[in-house]
Amino acid sequence: MLKRVSREAQILFGICAFDAISTWVLLVTRTATEANPVLAPAANVSPEYFLFVKCLTFVPAIVFAEWYRQHKPDFMRRALRAATMAYVAIYGLLVVPQLLFKFLPRLIGA
Repeated sequence: MLKRVSREAQILFGICAFDAISTWVLLVTRTATEANPVLAPAANVSPEYFLFVKCLTFVPAIVFAEWYRQHKPDFMRRALRAATMAYVAIYGLLVVPQLLFKFLPRLIGA
């Protein structure tokens, strides 16, 4: 039986997908490179391969979390929320400053 996907999984998937697609766009337009040393080799192959590998880093984990939620719903709700907070915190601390440093001068005309 197909069950409803949790709001926590949907939010985490959306954030991960946004990160993957925005990075893919930056790779395709050659305005950025992948800074993550684990994913950089995939980005060096091609932007499409990077997107495929990036999806392999989060889709299976979210699918597993949703499956395991049947057994431990409270635990998985907390775990998915913690994963989302960690992802946003890491993105905010490591990625956003790089994007601002790279693109802010262009946006303000400096």
